[in-house]
Amino acid sequence: MTKIIDPANLRMPPADAARGARPAPPAIDAADCPIETLYEEHFQQRQMAADMEVLAETPAPRPELARRILNNLGDALPHHRIDEDESLFPRLRRRAEPEDGIGTMLDRLQAEHVELHAMAEALKPALACMADGALPAPEDRAALRRFAQAERRHLITENALVLPLARLRLTAADKAATLAEMRARRTGASPA
Repeated sequence: MTKIIDPANLRMPPADAARGARPAPPAIDAADCPIETLYEEHFQQRQMAADMEVLAETPAPRPELARRILNNLGDALPHHRIDEDESLFPRLRRRAEPEDGIGTMLDRLQAEHVELHAMAEALKPALACMADGALPAPEDRAALRRFAQAERRHLITENALVLPLARLRLTAADKAATLAEMRARRTGASPA
């Protein structure tokens, strides 16, 4: 049985975990599966999207919610995108069969990573103000909604097509190497 972990919170204390997150996540170890880890991070990203929509609709300041989103955008999400772009996607490209037709989809997902990163960077100053107790301005509310919608669309493709194919095509060695790289990104150590 694969142990499910919550690497999105590896560097954040449990009190800062996204709404609905699992309590006290274990650290990544060699027995974990990187694909299951990515599914779990996608759960956290869906929670972040829901939190963004709550913040976009809030009639009162929600500094704790803004801080949670800001922490995710600045720490967990960048690690996750790199995990996919530098570890998962290249291995999946090598292992995919021609009938999988995955190349164009992975190109599109990587382009979306760039777009989502730009959207996140544009949101950070507003989120910092909201973390200090400000209400979101109308344009910030719209930007929060746009990011949440774009993130959800992105996750649908990854969860429905990419991760199941990775589970099918990647070898045990591919998974072990991916996991070692993911761990190294979170700890600053060199992959084994």
